[in-house]
Amino acid sequence: MQTLEFADDPEAGIVTVPDQAEVQNWKAGEIRILHDEESPWNDIAIRVTGVEETDSGAVVHYEQPLLEEVVDSIHISGVVETGGEFIPAEGVTVQPAARAMARSRESGTFHGIGGPIALTYSNNGIKVEGSFLLNRIFYDYQAETIDGEFQIERCTMEIDAEADLMFSALKETDFDPDNKRERIPLGEIKIPFGSIPGFLAGVSIGLEPSLEGGGTIGGHFDLKAGITLEEDGEWTPLFESDPSLNELELYGSARLMFVAGFPLSFLGLKLSDVGGKIGIGLDGEAKPIPGGLFQFCLDGKFHFLGSVYAELSKVLSAEWALFDIPDPPRSIHIEETGIVKECTRKGEINYSYKGTVIDAETGDPIDQARVELLWNGSIPEVLYTGADGRFGGLSLVSTDHKIRVTSNGYVPCEMDVMSQSGGVSDLVVKLTPDEKPKGGWSVTVTDSSTGLALPKATVNILQDDVLLLEYATDENGFCKGKDLTEGTYTLTVSKEKYSTYKTSLTIEQDKENVLKVPLQPIGTALWSVQIYEKNTNTAIPNATVKVRRDGETEILEEATSDGNGLCKGAMYLTDGTYTLLISADGYDDVEIPLEITDGAEKKLQATMVKTQTMVSDGWEAYVTDAETGKPIPQALVWLLAEDVMDSVYTKNDGYCVNQNRLDPGIYRVWVRADYYETYVTTVEIPESGTAECRWNLQPYRKSGIDCGVRGYTICSEDRSWYVPDAKVEFYSGGKLVETMYSDAEGYFECELPEGEYSMRVSADGYVTKETNAVPTSLGDFVHEINLEIEKYPVTFNIKTGDGDIPDTMEVYFDMVEGKYWLDNHHFGSLEKEGDTFKAELWYGTYMLNMDSIYVGENMCESHTKEVTIDKTNESNAVFDVTLTVIPQETNALLLSLEIPEEPMATPSDLPETDLDKDDDDEKPDTVLDSEEPANPVEKPDDGAEPEEPEAEENLETGKLEPDAGEDEEELEPDSGKDPDAESDPDAGEPSEEEGDLDEVSEPEEPESQEPEKPTEPEEPVSEDPSETELKESEIEPTEET
Repeated sequence: MQTLEFADDPEAGIVTVPDQAEVQNWKAGEIRILHDEESPWNDIAIRVTGVEETDSGAVVHYEQPLLEEVVDSIHISGVVETGGEFIPAEGVTVQPAARAMARSRESGTFHGIGGPIALTYSNNGIKVEGSFLLNRIFYDYQAETIDGEFQIERCTMEIDAEADLMFSALKETDFDPDNKRERIPLGEIKIPFGSIPGFLAGVSIGLEPSLEGGGTIGGHFDLKAGITLEEDGEWTPLFESDPSLNELELYGSARLMFVAGFPLSFLGLKLSDVGGKIGIGLDGEAKPIPGGLFQFCLDGKFHFLGSVYAELSKVLSAEWALFDIPDPPRSIHIEETGIVKECTRKGEINYSYKGTVIDAETGDPIDQARVELLWNGSIPEVLYTGADGRFGGLSLVSTDHKIRVTSNGYVPCEMDVMSQSGGVSDLVVKLTPDEKPKGGWSVTVTDSSTGLALPKATVNILQDDVLLLEYATDENGFCKGKDLTEGTYTLTVSKEKYSTYKTSLTIEQDKENVLKVPLQPIGTALWSVQIYEKNTNTAIPNATVKVRRDGETEILEEATSDGNGLCKGAMYLTDGTYTLLISADGYDDVEIPLEITDGAEKKLQATMVKTQTMVSDGWEAYVTDAETGKPIPQALVWLLAEDVMDSVYTKNDGYCVNQNRLDPGIYRVWVRADYYETYVTTVEIPESGTAECRWNLQPYRKSGIDCGVRGYTICSEDRSWYVPDAKVEFYSGGKLVETMYSDAEGYFECELPEGEYSMRVSADGYVTKETNAVPTSLGDFVHEINLEIEKYPVTFNIKTGDGDIPDTMEVYFDMVEGKYWLDNHHFGSLEKEGDTFKAELWYGTYMLNMDSIYVGENMCESHTKEVTIDKTNESNAVFDVTLTVIPQETNALLLSLEIPEEPMATPSDLPETDLDKDDDDEKPDTVLDSEEPANPVEKPDDGAEPEEPEAEENLETGKLEPDAGEDEEELEPDSGKDPDAESDPDAGEPSEEEGDLDEVSEPEEPESQEPEKPTEPEEPVSEDPSETELKESEIEPTEET
């Protein structure tokens, strides 16, 4: 083996040696074993293939040899046969050839293997956290090669490690998971109740035990493990552990109650239960005793308890305490030795040995002197003096004991701890200062992830695994201990929720050692957040995310989201609460909480809303949490009339203001936010100025179930949003398993075991809805079942007193009373089906308005009728309406009064473009067209009595259409054809354009005028196309004109 400095490149198969003189005699084919004192774990064996010189040193090219070749190259001894004839000299004796044999041995030690490994585990009330550090790996082997066969004589491997563990647990009994009181029945008597079959009253007795306990135990473990392979093939394991207790806290509570109840049941189902309880309880807490190993005191206090309870089925239950008498005479005290009548450590502790350690020259007390109790070669107890130099122990049981007292800078001292008479004496131990040179030291402890100082970290100085000194860092994380004599020590730094740091400390005369120790947090985690746009759910790239610890102003980290809106943190965060500050161009800033627990990585989601344009005057509001008063960001506010008139999101401070300028009036308001109930109210927009509002949202109700389904029944078309008294049914496997009703706010919850269910929701006036439901723990998921408003078919029998059905009329509905936010909406008209009229209406009370009613040539009086649609008639709503016909003389008189006489226009006065217009676009949608009467008669424009047609062949040339704002009226002809054109055999069918002229245009009338009865004249028969143009003098007025 050759010791030298080298650098190995195994992939290239070269070794670089800075000192060329080290390899000047190396030759190709040689086996070389290279050893580096600075890094022994890099030792290698090579077969040299070539050597070249460079400016940076010698470069050795190599191949990896076989293990047998390496063994043969070391310590070769013995005689090897040549295979040839040997003629010995005179007097020489020839001996048989010995076996070829090579022997090798190697050992190595590796220190500081990596950093500490954080450990954490949490499940069902049990939590374990700590750290594990691998300090040293040692190996040693002896081997030999005989006749080419490699044999291991002995092989040893050892591992030194240390671990810090903190174990905590909280556990409650679970005697009967289906019964929250965990009652153990002792007996029950049932008696028939009254004369009703199936009703039973009874008396039951039982016990209700409960047990709750927990604790925290922390310890430090020094571990050594290994294995040795002997020459005979036997494996010898090695395991050593040196535990020490850092923390101990135990607590518990037990109850045993005797219960007497009076249940009432029907057909085996419990309806109610009332009764009382009386019993005893025991509470206790264990406290460790400083300076003693596994020494504690536990005071158990008894309580006499009494209460009464009442239960209604499984829906309601309550319990009221009557008395709780603490500290009765039979309280107990428990120590590590067992149950004792009273605490043996009250006041002055009854130590079995005690004393004071002082400086032999100055008489000053010596702090943190180590006091070891020695007995039969073992150390049953170790104590440390306080600032006053005092110590006291409890483990002394005989006179055959000594104590050994040590302190750095002093000569160790041993002495007996009991006098010859057997009494306990107060010892005085004088330590003589050691004259060895001394040196100083100090340490500053920080958090490795944040760089912040760590106060109250424990700093220990050990030598040969013996604790010499213990200190705590100040508020700046700084600690300076007393000078130490020259030598090598071990310094450890520990703190709760951090991995223990351990390093070597070398003290030299008059030299100050300054150490900086970064502690690695045990619970550390990375974080990430996915950022979306609130409305579109699309990713937001290039958003800036800043991390700030709650209660501080410093920004710990800043990162940017990628093209998919994902932002990942690069900094490990310790357990605690933080805030992520998120900003992006064109969006309102967002703040979301981040909580790190148990070192688990956190993945969050955040939504952002685009920056909104606000207008002055109208309304403004603050939206807050009704319970905490905190502002609610990104709450959606809607202002509604017959449609959504304004839609705004709140900012981080819960503030919002109108985007659209609204007309003065009263508007319906909806406010919605995640995890809150929808808030429904109204706001009045003033003529000028701003309506100031504050809307408090109630969080979703807290679940009262262990496992099941809960939610709200709502309707987005309903002005009240929530649907009360909705029937909610749960089915499993096609069978109904549970039925319940939503309350006045539309809320429901149902206790269900885990499984798959379907849910059927129905309510009067709404369409029944079916959906799937999956029970969750504590009902964490909140459903919103959005129901649609049901439209019901309604039939109207509308006739005159003579039984005639109207041909045309204008109709519309007004909602008089209803629960929907569209209650002022004018619903659609009637549709004629045979001799009846049909409509589709919601639940509510309506006013049917009918105007411009014509039965043949007769006009009827306007009519209104109030109708109500509800549960009583939803399946067959039929209403009768009787119309009153206006006498024809009265009708003619009304027409003459309403329509002034105007000169008739000629066809030449009409614009050609008017002939092409489709008059259907000008008709109101509310006019119903019926079948054309046999003899259509139209009111004359001049108000005169309608004339009888001269003959059936007379041309219906059109009618006058008054023009608002013009003195002239234009005549709109039906076809523009000469009636004689009908006899022309060559005349074809009228074109589409000509066919449009057959329809009579509806005149545009002022609102005060009675609408005319629309009619369609008979289509004239064209005889001669050449005679289609009529002169002005040839046009005669007809009844239609």
